[in-house]
Amino acid sequence: MSKKVLFVLGAMNAETDMVKRLLAAVGMPYSIATKDGKFVASPSEAQKADGISKAPEKGQLVAFVECNVKGYDPIKVFGSLGNELGSPEFYFGSSVIGQLISALIGNPNFGGGREAAAKLEPLLWEARLAAVSDQHLSDAYRGLCPGVDPSALRLWRAMRRSEARDVLNQYDEALAALKGCDLIHLGAGLTVRSVDKYIAEMYEAAAISGECIMYSRGDRKAGKTKVTLINASASEIGAWLEWARSSGGLVDVYGSPEKGYAGGFKN
Repeated sequence: MSKKVLFVLGAMNAETDMVKRLLAAVGMPYSIATKDGKFVASPSEAQKADGISKAPEKGQLVAFVECNVKGYDPIKVFGSLGNELGSPEFYFGSSVIGQLISALIGNPNFGGGREAAAKLEPLLWEARLAAVSDQHLSDAYRGLCPGVDPSALRLWRAMRRSEARDVLNQYDEALAALKGCDLIHLGAGLTVRSVDKYIAEMYEAAAISGECIMYSRGDRKAGKTKVTLINASASEIGAWLEWARSSGGLVDVYGSPEKGYAGGFKN
């Protein structure tokens, strides 16, 4: 494989860990983006990085993976396309992992060819699970992502963390807790669960159940209670925004059905 390109990775998470394994499998060098001399700690910080933990050698090009480092001109940038491809069927191509695998096999700048494909093949099953976890987790749990078994996905995500049995129990407890939360009807058959207490593994449970969740928590900086919508479809976000600005009684409401986020504050 080519050593002429140094891959620079963003904040560490399950997806980045998979990227490291893929690069190691084909012998590609990588480094970590830094901010003020420390590894970047979040996706937003990774986009404002000002250094690299191991600088590229003389004449070595750089490729960015979920980051942007000031002062460097990358040969390629790998970043999640989210829902831009419009369907969970295309989750792999829209993911950083899918883009990377395609480049490692087909892009001559990174070596590519049959040798790379053979080395990456044993990791593909896990790469799919890691890729789908990034942007299409709820879709995958509903069986909408080709090549991903919902049961295998749930077990893999639990086993990646310590005390897998306890994590799986927390999933079940969270699902039960969500069912006990108030269900708000938004109209047109759309609903949202209103959660105003801490529920361990709430995000995972919401993805498993496929329900739209309205989560309230204190915001010290604003001095108010912040409300955030999670695991919501575009239609659910649109209906929620209308509800929040009228009968919901929220202020400073914001959101975008197209980009997949919404929120506001309680008086």
